[in-house]
Amino acid sequence: GDLLVLCSDGVETAGVGVEEMGGILDDPDLANGIGRIIARCRELGAPDNVTIAAMRVEAGPEVATAVMKAVDGEAPEVKTAVLPAVKDAGPS
Repeated sequence: GDLLVLCSDGVETAGVGVEEMGGILDDPDLANGIGRIIARCRELGAPDNVTIAAMRVEAGPEVATAVMKAVDGEAPEVKTAVLPAVKDAGPS
């Protein structure tokens, strides 16, 4: 599957690059990986805010079929899920 990561510029400003983030987010527990990135940014002295959202996208053939139907103008069934928020456990 793919990994979609959205983050504030504070992550890059801290010095955590895409390759390092990718290595950290290899963790099967995505929330743990996000926490480790935030901790790494703090360790590096992040001078800006640090915000990260990430999700794994596992797609099988049914997703490809739904995309093709959407391209052809047919409305595929849309499924949504609400994911639990990851709260910052750092010092307040």
